[in-house]
Amino acid sequence: MLMIDRGLPWARSLLGPLSAAEGVHRLDVPTLVASLSVWLHSPTPAHRVLGIHRNTLINRVRLLGDLLGLDTTNLATKATLSLALRIHHASHEPAWAPVAMAPGLPSELVTLPTVRAWARRRLHPLAQLPSETGIHTLVTWIESGARNAPAASALGVTEAGLRKRIKRMDDALGQPLSTDPLARFDMWLALRACAQPHGARGVG
Repeated sequence: MLMIDRGLPWARSLLGPLSAAEGVHRLDVPTLVASLSVWLHSPTPAHRVLGIHRNTLINRVRLLGDLLGLDTTNLATKATLSLALRIHHASHEPAWAPVAMAPGLPSELVTLPTVRAWARRRLHPLAQLPSETGIHTLVTWIESGARNAPAASALGVTEAGLRKRIKRMDDALGQPLSTDPLARFDMWLALRACAQPHGARGVG
């Protein structure tokens, strides 16, 4: 609840520009928010969930990026938008009035004691794995945008070898990182909260 209270002004500030679509692009805010949420979080093709053509979804995502001034292909951007949507949804706050503040994820949110405790719990199962399989692999994979080819290259392993490591992480976490976008976003946030540039420092 504390993160919701602290984070709501930031979430409203980040998502507020979506209101500019009203009456201009023939899309209302709820439609855009629903499209963004499904596109971010659905493990199945979002256009099928939304019941729209694939090209329609592509155009909506492009519009969302333009309205928000963000690169929607970036994992960090997706994770940040996911957090903003979850905070806004949990607040049951209907208003989208703009709030003037920096759009980036505020450090005071990720350093809240409750958030850092949550992050340590989320990462703890990976800290129990061999160092080359657990946190180190996760950090490299997340920093590579959850893309296997650059992560495997950075780790000096084959993509098949990386997939085996990810499967071990999936088993340890009880969540499929490769197919569950929300799991990836949570790992990104947990690493931010624990300030984990390398290794398992601060996790355990």
